[in-house]
Parts: sequence; structure tokens; C-alpha cells
Amino acid sequence: MIQLDHIYADDQRKCSQDFLYQACRWLRSFSQLHRCVIGYDPTSEIGQYLKAQLPEIRLYQADKNVPMDWFIDAYWDQSHNHDFKQIHVPVLSIFLPSTDVDGNIKCDQILLDGAYSPSVFNHSFFGAQTMVIHPVKTAGVFIELESFRPSGRHCAHKYDKGAVALFGGSPLFASALVMGAKAAMISGAGYVLAVSEAPVPADESGIIWANIFQPEVRYYFDRASVFVWGLGMLPNSPLMAWAGQLKGTHVIDAGALEFVCEFNGEKIILMHAGEMARFLGVSSKHIQQHRVVSALKVARQTGAVVLLKGDYPVLVQGEAFYVVNADFSVFSRAGTGDILAGLVGSFCAQGHRSLDAVLKALQVGLALSRLNRPVLWGDYEAVFTES
Repeated sequence: MIQLDHIYADDQRKCSQDFLYQACRWLRSFSQLHRCVIGYDPTSEIGQYLKAQLPEIRLYQADKNVPMDWFIDAYWDQSHNHDFKQIHVPVLSIFLPSTDVDGNIKCDQILLDGAYSPSVFNHSFFGAQTMVIHPVKTAGVFIELESFRPSGRHCAHKYDKGAVALFGGSPLFASALVMGAKAAMISGAGYVLAVSEAPVPADESGIIWANIFQPEVRYYFDRASVFVWGLGMLPNSPLMAWAGQLKGTHVIDAGALEFVCEFNGEKIILMHAGEMARFLGVSSKHIQQHRVVSALKVARQTGAVVLLKGDYPVLVQGEAFYVVNADFSVFSRAGTGDILAGLVGSFCAQGHRSLDAVLKALQVGLALSRLNRPVLWGDYEAVFTES
């Protein structure tokens, strides 16, 4: 189970009562599930509030010699009085900062596995993984990884489990399309159509033949509700002539980023720092120094859900941002980005919201890297295991 160690509230004090109410509900639910002993900071205003509001929960002052399962660290400003290296239990930190994060950016809630926060929040804790949730009212205990699998509901037909079409596979990078399609199939999509760049009929100048959308071809595309673009696709691919003619959810990877404005429907953009730098006309170093702000800019310009890959992956939807602070080196090898795109497309086709689909795809990759068992990838296990 992913343990939730920190909660950050909005920095406006007027929101504090609603946040504390939600925090009490979360603590009450957590204690009922886990029957744990929780320590708290008696010098903290919020800690005292929680102690008064939760008489049924075993809260003990942290300075007492009482074995604890959890520790609550609650404070108003950007300082804390505890050395987390000396605390050997999970820490639930309820934090209402007095200043904005990254200027005028506010993050309502962050749930961390381990006492750690990435530098974009200007805090330094001791620990490991991070998961960010927005808004506060969605707070809850993350459930087992099993929940990230497809629903497994009874399906009378393969199309009931979702249909996804993937576009890419230039002659130089044909395997990228294969890996993305295989990831989509194995992760539960009922119907997967891989459209390769190589056999697209076109004249010598690259113009697609006029009859490419003949009824027999369009029949298969119309079955799909999700389209994944850019897997091993070269710039100015003739496949992109189809972009504006297919309506649905579009997962846009590297090779199709320059056509992002041509898609009709909901868009999910998967980028690494170099691609985002080219898109915004800045340096990769600038992107790495301003990851959250940069991802927000792309989301505003495109109206898309945006994932900035790399260390501390940043996921943006509208004005809400989500930071996953974990070792995602599993996605730093050639081909794994194509697998990630296939997973996102598959989860979208199976009915998950765009945001949830990206989080689930990241979670699957992270779990496999921790287990060192890339069982989902079948023949492509070497992608995750070779040095």
C-alpha cells in the first residue's frame, strides 16, 4: 500500500477550516482501517485542533515515550521543529503555508510516501516517494495496485473493453509502434489498431492519396475512441494528415507534438524536457529549473492534459498540477516512452479519465521497476532489464 505521509493545504487561511475538516475525516477513516497509534506535536495549533476533534483516535504527544505507528506534524508556516531522520514512523504533515508556492501557484494537497518534497515546493524533507492530489475534497487512502488494473467488468464484445488506434512506426523506428500496441493490448484494451507510417500510400512529394479515407479504412478507425500519435514517427509524417479527421481522445507523443493544435477532442500530451523546451522556445535547462511552471504554460496554450516526464514527473490538468516524486528511471530507456503512451491510450479507451489514465500508467511502470519484474511487456522485457 502507498502510505500517505504529508498533506499540504491551500495557503489561504480562510480555507483552513474546510481543510482541517477533510483532514479529520481522512484521519478518522485511516485509523478505522489500520487501528494505529498516532503521535502529534503538542506545540502545534493544528495538532491541538486535531486532538480536540478526534477524541476517539489514540493521539499521543510526540515527546512522550509512547510507541507510535504514525506521527502528525502540523504547522502554519514554512518551518518545522522536527528532524525527520530521527523519526522512524510514517509522518502525516498537515501544512498550511503562509506564502504561495512558485509565486502565484497554489497546490491544495500533496500526499507523500516518505517525508520528502521536491525542490519546486522549496521544502526539504527526508524520505522517498510523492503523489499529488487536487483538490482537498478528493483526499483518500490510495488502495492497492490491483485497483489500477482494468475493471474486469463483463464484456459481451471486444469493443466493450475499449478500442484504441496507434499511429507511428516509421521505417527507422517500426518497433516503437509495436511496443506501444503491445502495451495497450496486454493492459486490457479490447481492440488495438496499429497504423504504420511505412505503407501509407502517397505520391513522390509525400501528399497522401485522395482515396485514403475510403469507407473500408474509415470503418476501422471509427471503432476507436482513443488515438495515440507519434510512436516512432518522423517529422512531417504523412500520417498526420489524418489528425484533424478523427474525433476522440488523443494521446500525443514525441513525433506528433508539432501538430497538437490540429486534433479534435480531448488531448493528452506526453513530453520530456527537451521536447517541452522546443515547444516553448526555451532551453532544456530552463525547463528543468521551472518544471511545474513550464508544464502549466503548455497546458494553457494547448488546453491539454500535460505530462512532463523525467525526475519528479509533473502532470497538469487546467490549473491543477500533480508531482510524482519517485525513481522513474524505468522510463528513461529507449522505447519505454512508447510503452507509456500505449498504456495511457489503453486506460483511456477502457473508460478512465485522462488524468487517471496517466497516473495509472505511471503507477504500473513504477511498480514494475520496484519489483524488477516487467511482466506486462512480454517479449519486450529487455527494454526494462538491460543496462
